Amino acid sequence: MKPRLIDNKRHAWKLWSVQLPTIASLLFGLAAAAPGLALELWNQLPDQLRDLLPTHAATAIAAVLFGANVVLRLLKQGKRDAE
Repeated sequence: MKPRLIDNKRHAWKLWSVQLPTIASLLFGLAAAAPGLALELWNQLPDQLRDLLPTHAATAIAAVLFGANVVLRLLKQGKRDAE
């Protein structure tokens, strides 16, 4: 099976299933490139909010983003998805 690009590849940037992982990749990349910044932002959160977030929040966030990406690709996203 030969992989083929989608018909509206020039408009792929408009798809939610492209936008969400792009934003997530940028945020995770920023956190990896500047871990001090991520820690500083975490420490600036109010204690009540930090207590609400589980210690494995990053893993949960990644899983939710992955699942959301699949769901977003299945949703109609405009006139081009009328099929």
